[in-house]
Amino acid sequence: GISHRFPNPRKRLDLLQKWIKVIGSDQFNELPSNDIHYKKRICSIHFSGDCYSPGTKVLNFNAVPSLNLSNSVVVLNNWTVLRKIMCCETTTNSMHEHDDVVKKSNLKKKFQNNGMLNKIGIRHSKLLTPKFKSLYGTEKMAKFKECLKAAEKFSDKYLDSKIIGCMSSAAAIFIKLQLRETKNSPKGRRFTLEEKLLCLSLYKQSTKSYQLLSKLFILLARKTLSTLLYQIPISTGLDKKCKTLKEKEKYCVVLFDEVSLEPQLQYDDNVGCIVGFEDNGLDRTQRITNNFKQPISYTFCESSTKRYDLANQITNVLKAVHLSGLKVVDTICDQEYNDTFYEIDCGVERIKVVHLYDSPHLLKGIRNNLLSKNLMFTINGHQREACWKDIVDLYVLDSVVQDVKMLP
Repeated sequence: GISHRFPNPRKRLDLLQKWIKVIGSDQFNELPSNDIHYKKRICSIHFSGDCYSPGTKVLNFNAVPSLNLSNSVVVLNNWTVLRKIMCCETTTNSMHEHDDVVKKSNLKKKFQNNGMLNKIGIRHSKLLTPKFKSLYGTEKMAKFKECLKAAEKFSDKYLDSKIIGCMSSAAAIFIKLQLRETKNSPKGRRFTLEEKLLCLSLYKQSTKSYQLLSKLFILLARKTLSTLLYQIPISTGLDKKCKTLKEKEKYCVVLFDEVSLEPQLQYDDNVGCIVGFEDNGLDRTQRITNNFKQPISYTFCESSTKRYDLANQITNVLKAVHLSGLKVVDTICDQEYNDTFYEIDCGVERIKVVHLYDSPHLLKGIRNNLLSKNLMFTINGHQREACWKDIVDLYVLDSVVQDVKMLP
């Protein structure tokens, strides 16, 4: 059988002492730990199958001999063999000491061969006939495949526990995808739902970056991602959510805006309807206490929405938002709106809502008007006039001193 070296005392002194205790400390004559490590060996018949790494003949990190320990011990300078004496009525525990230098040529090492050749009484495969030599090679290859399969299984478990287990969930999904699908052809690759969602999140961040990543790594095709998006049910109307929020987080504003789209009719296979007819507007809510936006309604309109249709839509949206548990403070849009304050009847109570203009668009509108017109205003009973040239002069005056500036 195979012999194993004693543990290194510099690294595993505790394990070496455990081996000595199990075998018997009286057999080593108080030898130094380094001498035991370099000069002594123990046979593999004293270790159980659990002591070996899967698919190998290497001992585990914490392997300890536990079998056939009531044996005779033969100790040589560079070799120690513990062998079991079979068919004997008595056992002897004796230590045979030799000189420090023993020629390896004088040592007759006998190994027990438990393979197929030993069963038929042949010591070497060269003595086999061609037919039996072929059968022997096939059997040997099958055993090697079993060992290789066990080693691959062990490596996968080690990869999951030691490497992938320390990663984030997204990184673990990405690494497993690359390792699993690298050996498959492009048409033979299969993806889980988690992998599809990961690729979809990368695609939504930047389509150009996703195109580059698709050349470097294994990712879903853009056509597959488009098919995945079509499976998400999206339709016009109100979406009732946000019921389990803190009291402070329920205060929100309703924003509505119009986006120009190209007129077109399209049949949606998933829903079974034609999309593109006039349906009027887009509304969404935004919390005041934190940065959170929730789309709640969208509709299609022809050119700009009529005033009465817009008032009716806003009323329905405010009622639905109020019934969902949110508390609307005001409404905001970037267009002219006649009503700056209004009340909405929500059945049991009436809510008061203030309308505000979108401040970035308000500043942009003032700038565009000043470029072509002058602004007439009154301060303390005196009528004044402002123009765009006043702002330019102020900027030039502030830019005279380079290190000191009051304007942005």
